[in-house]
Amino acid sequence: MVSAQDGTGLMVVKHSALFAMTALHYTETDFSQATHTNTLIPRENVYLTIDAKQRGLGNASCGPEILPQYKIDAQPVSFSFSIRPYKTNMGRAVELARKALPTISQPMIRRDYLGNVIIEKAEPYAEIYYTIDGSEPNKKSIKYNGIFKRYKSVTIKARSFWKNLSSKTSLKKLEQLKVPKPKMTQYNNFYDKILVRLYDDMRDADIHYTLDENEPQRTSPKYSQPIGISQGVVLKARAFRDECIPSDIAVGKYKKVDLHPEIHYDYYVGHWEKIPDFFGKDPDKSGTIKQFKLDLIETNKDHYALKMHGFLKIDKTGDYYFFCGSNDGTKLFFDNDLLIDNDMEHGFKEVSKKVHIEKGVHFLEVHYFQSGGGQELKVSWSGPGFEKQEITDDHFLTKEDIK
Repeated sequence: MVSAQDGTGLMVVKHSALFAMTALHYTETDFSQATHTNTLIPRENVYLTIDAKQRGLGNASCGPEILPQYKIDAQPVSFSFSIRPYKTNMGRAVELARKALPTISQPMIRRDYLGNVIIEKAEPYAEIYYTIDGSEPNKKSIKYNGIFKRYKSVTIKARSFWKNLSSKTSLKKLEQLKVPKPKMTQYNNFYDKILVRLYDDMRDADIHYTLDENEPQRTSPKYSQPIGISQGVVLKARAFRDECIPSDIAVGKYKKVDLHPEIHYDYYVGHWEKIPDFFGKDPDKSGTIKQFKLDLIETNKDHYALKMHGFLKIDKTGDYYFFCGSNDGTKLFFDNDLLIDNDMEHGFKEVSKKVHIEKGVHFLEVHYFQSGGGQELKVSWSGPGFEKQEITDDHFLTKEDIK
């Protein structure tokens, strides 16, 4: 409730979910431009702000991100309230707020990328009726009892009803749904072949692919199991579903990773919040180094990512410990399985993991992410007969080994 000295004012009354409200003698711009509290000058007017939700403080610009329960994802929100005149001689505000108004809120209609149609009401006690034939909804129309699927173009009209009250009509024109673009993941990307998995978020869609750079059609090979690739190719995939527009084409460029000495690196420039998905991205440059050291690679020292890999020589079967430390984020893969996930926020942290390794040659890959903080990366290991030490080219294949 906001009131003047003479007792006149306004009441804000919630009808559905809780919301946040402030009434201040400052605007949002006043707060954003002020450098200290003593530079804030109260205005004569009162600025009323109503927020459906408020996000917790913190954005990981320096320090950790806020906890998940205090984040707000971008999505439609439905809530209802009324603003009513008030005067002290009208009685107790709490009693006045309990009086129902002869109105009810319009429902909100939306459809997600999987074809689920959701119709939401602001008042929990209301009932929703809708139509898909262009007619006006009434209590003889289809009653909304939960999420339903709709892929084709359609115009949905909906109204909320409660007792003898009805809302205005909500109208939503939905275009024919487009299937999400397939996603690709690869594994076993050394030795004889690469194996690639394809999947689509719309689980009942069919994925068709090509390996000859032609556009995939429904007549192209249908994906059913991981695709084996033994030489450099361009893989293209598209998802199809009846009643839907075919997806955009996903493209993956594959090059067989042959045995090689030293550590190979790919360098990517970009602003990311986490370690990016390198799949389908062309590196800004590539090269070889003798150790997982950042100062061995010329970088922009700001926002970038690295993918580094090499072939370890394991002379003795046994239990080995790998240690991966960084300031922003790292991931360590051993024989293409994620062994260490240290993809965190600013602040150095080292994570270790034990793995049993058989004698022979094994694939080691490290992903690194830099988002403007301190540049730190340290990859170490310990095993049978030796204490913890940084991994260097002494532990990798040499040209003589490959011959």
